[in-house]
Amino acid sequence: MLTVTEKNIIPLRTAVVHLTVNEQVPGSNPGEGVVITFIMTKPTKDDILDMLEQNEYDYHVLPHYGLISDWYVRYWELHNLIYTYINDESEH
Repeated sequence: MLTVTEKNIIPLRTAVVHLTVNEQVPGSNPGEGVVITFIMTKPTKDDILDMLEQNEYDYHVLPHYGLISDWYVRYWELHNLIYTYINDESEH
């Protein structure tokens, strides 16, 4: 059973909530948490631009601290934001 508590939820941006679950899920590597992204509100153009700017900043800065971003997760979040933004715009 998957249990979500307030301590698991990390708000990243106004439109995105990032959740790390430290329970074993079929198909995942043992000991690794599973990352789930929820889009809580309709993303705006500013949300997308903020994410792009943060990704670019992290690309240049994080390696100086010995850190590397998980680009798969970041690009998937960006994909979901853009997809939701375009679908919401096309419905109006």
